[in-house]
Order: sequence, then C-alpha cells, then structure tokens
Amino acid sequence: MNVPLSQSIQAGRVLDANWETATCDRCGSRAPWRALASFASPSDIALAIHRKCIDAVTWPPSGRIDFRHCRGCGIVFMTPRLTEAGARRFYDAFYDSATDLPYYASSWTDLERARLDWIAQFAQARSSIIDVGCGTGSFLAAARAAGYRVYGVDVSEIAVTHARKERQLDADVGDIASLVASGRRSDVITMFSVLEHLRDPLDALSAAAQIVQRGGLFVFNVPNYASADRAFCSIVGRAWPGFIVEHNYYFSATVVRRMLADVGFAVVRMNSNSPVPRGARGTGPVVSGGRPKSAVTDRVVGRARTLLEGAFEHSLLSRHSIAGNFLHVVARRV
Repeated sequence: MNVPLSQSIQAGRVLDANWETATCDRCGSRAPWRALASFASPSDIALAIHRKCIDAVTWPPSGRIDFRHCRGCGIVFMTPRLTEAGARRFYDAFYDSATDLPYYASSWTDLERARLDWIAQFAQARSSIIDVGCGTGSFLAAARAAGYRVYGVDVSEIAVTHARKERQLDADVGDIASLVASGRRSDVITMFSVLEHLRDPLDALSAAAQIVQRGGLFVFNVPNYASADRAFCSIVGRAWPGFIVEHNYYFSATVVRRMLADVGFAVVRMNSNSPVPRGARGTGPVVSGGRPKSAVTDRVVGRARTLLEGAFEHSLLSRHSIAGNFLHVVARRV
C-alpha cells in the first residue's frame, strides 16, 4: 500500500512565533488553487470565543488569512496557520476556565448518543476506545458509562487535567504521534473535531491505521466545505462562517473517501449535520465581488442561514445526508 506523507510540514515558512505559511497537505500546492475566503482582521472571525483566543497569539504579520481550495486534491487549507507553539497558546486560552463556554447551541448529549450508537452498530461490546483530542473528556465519560474501555489524549494540559480530576478518566497530554510511539493499540479510535486542526492530517490518518487493529473502527468528523450552507453563502456573496481560524483544513465527502483509501480504511457510514454555534455572526464578511452589506440584507441572509442550519442540525440521525456543515464518518481498517 502506498501511504502518502504530509506535504505541508516542511513546505511552510515561519512568519513569527505563532504563525507560518501553509500548503495543501496532499500535493504541497503543486496544483493550482483559488481563494474561497479571507480574513482581513479579527472582526471577520465569526465566533466570539475565537476572537478571544486570537488575543493569545496576536494577528499574523501577513495582515490577512486566506482559505484556499486546491484544484488538484480538492482539499481546502488555511494560510497562514498557527505554528505548534501558537496552537498550544490558542487552545490553552480556549480551554481556560475564563472561556469555558458552551460551543454549540445544539445538544452535545444527542451528538454523543449518535456517536455511541454508531460504534455499537459496528464494534463489539466492551471494545477499547482511544479518543485523540479528547478535550475535557465528555465523550470518553459517556463511552465509559456505556461499558467501553476508554483512554484519551489531548495537546492541552488544561483540558487533560480537567478530564482526570473532574471525570476521573485515564488521559494524558499527547497527540496521535505519541500514541504510535507508545505502542498502544485499540479496537476503535475516535478523532472528533481534530483532523481539521492538525498541520499534517495525512500523517495523522496513517498513524490511525497503525493504532487501530485490522477490522477495527476509525470514527471522526470534519468540516464539510461542500455543504449546502457554504453553497448558499457563495451565491449571496458572503464568506461562509464555517471558515474559522483554528481549522487548518476543510474536506468534502469525495476527499475523505480518497484520503481514507490511501491509508487502508474503507468508509462504512457517512452522513452530516450542521450544529449551530453560539454567538456566531451569521452572515460573514462580504467576499470579493459580493453585495455590499446593509442591515436589511444582513437580516435576510442571517434568517435564511438560520433556516438552512436548522434543516441540517439534527440530520446526523439520518443515514444519507452529506450536505451539512460537518461530515461524520465511520471507517473500517481493511
């Protein structure tokens, strides 16, 4: 099997301690690309919690952040992006108690129940689960209560401390590379809202294939730039609020299937939903060539987006929807 290596780690140029340029992780941006959106200042960032976290790393010296679509691979990547040190500062601010706010208005309980139902469909009872990017341990606690043997890692010491002390979970500070180095293996590996944050998602997929036993499961979600919501924003000339400063990469159903096949996984289930963020500025900045903003158009576009998000908010429970803002995937190691 020809396992590709991430192309973006060595290709970037350091701008300062917190920011570096980026390329497509699959081809190194050898193929042409086009810009889908740009941030010119922190005020363009949709979520209040992200605007707060960006204070911990300051604005990039390039003066703007672009979201570029690789025409060859289909991946969308953000440039510049946070360095490893910058990402640690950003996520420590995110998990700090001062910013420990509900991220989505949508129900986490429903989401975790759906994820556990999926695992139950394809894995045996009392399977082992490793959650990469476990955060404060909400999913692991639910999985443990359902009878699974659980372990988690996260890059944030603040989050791991919370998982240990408040939920008495087995968790360590680390990432998927440290898991491979430790020799741990599992029946199931989960990476919820993780791959898009990484600087090297292809290497992470390859590492997941080393951790999951043959026949085991890889369960994860990623932002879907091919969503109905982003298409609507493009039509009305607004930037999609799904483009956020902590996501290095964005995917589509086609891209996900291709990348998984590269490293030895086969998709057994895929669908989507559109969780509704708290405090999001629903219309997004005007893109190049878009209509000028006004209070009336803001209200109209915002209301239309609210209806669209509502239509896909609970579609995770269906089997065939891939038009929501997040793709949810179950893949089997072959």
